[in-house]
Order: sequence, then C-alpha cells, then structure tokens
Amino acid sequence: MKNLFTATIVTVSLMSGAAPAVLGAAGQAQTKSKPAATITRKGVIKTIDETSVSMAPNDNKKATMTFQLTPDVKRTGSLEAGAPAAVTYYLEDNRPIVTEIAGSKK
Repeated sequence: MKNLFTATIVTVSLMSGAAPAVLGAAGQAQTKSKPAATITRKGVIKTIDETSVSMAPNDNKKATMTFQLTPDVKRTGSLEAGAPAAVTYYLEDNRPIVTEIAGSKK
C-alpha cells in the first residue's frame, strides 16, 4: 500500500509539472538536485582572512582572484600569504561558492 501511495504522489507531481521528488524517511518530499561540477584553481595566496582569500593563479601571476569564504569551507594545510594553495568551488548564479581551500602541508 505504501508503494502505491508513493507512486501516486510521484505521478501527480510529474503530471502537475513539478520537479521529481522522493519521499524521505518522515514522508516529506525532497527534491533531487544535480550536484554542481567543481572547479579547482591553484595559485599563490596574496591575502587571506576568515571571510575571503585573494590569490594569484598559477596561469596568470599578474591577475588576482578573490573568493568569499564561509564557515562551511573546508580548510587544510598552511593558509598564509605567499603560500601555494588550491581553491575548489562550484558556480551558483555565476558566483563561485567555495567548498575547500587547501594550502601547502605544514
């Protein structure tokens, strides 16, 4: 009976043009989203603080890329001015959302 109920909800959702959904453990609909592709840029840190990092990318030392850092960003290695680092991010509404910054190993 539960499978019939689930199939009915998914069918009604699809017929109404809603995004496909799955039922979670509590019976609440959860929309499936495709994970964003990540990009990793390597370079040398120019400045860094708790909320942002500016770096010169390896492929253009005269350029500066600045990324916003949130408390959710995974931080590893030595993160200080002059240190090599890699920033991993994905684009959301054409804005980079940083997931990880990895400096050189201590």
